[in-house]
Amino acid sequence: MDEPETQRENIFRHSITSWRLVRKLALPTLVHLRLHKLWWLSKHGELVVIKQVEVAFTLGRHEDKVLRDVVPMEVTHLLLGRSWQFDRKVIHYGVIV
Repeated sequence: MDEPETQRENIFRHSITSWRLVRKLALPTLVHLRLHKLWWLSKHGELVVIKQVEVAFTLGRHEDKVLRDVVPMEVTHLLLGRSWQFDRKVIHYGVIV
């Protein structure tokens, strides 16, 4: 029997944004074309992801947009995974990550 992925392995494969942020900023959502479940995010069972949102942000002079799944959660930071950094050849302290 396959073991379910741990939160550490699974979280970095998902780009997620909270419903609270979407409502607060009145961001338009898109219907998710590939519905899927996130079991690791809720103590109350699986969450079905049905919406996405495009989030625009600025880091210094760099501006970008990311497409994120929308889920009910409490979070206060924009977490950009290594794949986003790698795709954009991000440099930290002189090192390309």
